[in-house]
Formats: sequence, C-alpha cells, structure tokens
Amino acid sequence: MLYSEDAPKLEKELHEKFKLDSVNKVNFRKEFFNVSLAAIRQAVDQQGIEEVHWTMKAEAAEYRESQAIAKQNEVAIAS
Repeated sequence: MLYSEDAPKLEKELHEKFKLDSVNKVNFRKEFFNVSLAAIRQAVDQQGIEEVHWTMKAEAAEYRESQAIAKQNEVAIAS
C-alpha cells in the first residue's frame, strides 16, 4: 500500500504503465496486475513524487489463509 497526495493521478499512471500486466484481459475494471512490488516502487519513484508513504507488508489475512488452504489441497491431492 502507498499513500500519495494525488492518488487518482498516480493510479491512472500506474494502470497505464502496467496495462500489459493486467491479470483480467477481458474486464479491465478488475484491477489486478501481475507485477512485482519492486517494479511498482520503481515506477512510482520515476514519477518524481516526493511525498509517498509505503507499507510493504499488509496484513492480508484472508489472502494468507486462502494460500494456506490451497497449499493443503495440493498436499492432499499429491498424497
């Protein structure tokens, strides 16, 4: 997560830069991208935005729980 004084402008610029990395090629309103955090940080840094606050590790409890379930399912299938 990051904070910016002009978040809508930054979001639009990042979407444009990473449009080829969009996960959903059919519905562009689904805003998921297969991009590393390092690439995002580099793109933001290139914008020259001085006042940016980064949170590099979000809680994402449901995501982490979903990953654990998926891993358990893989182990069960392999057994």
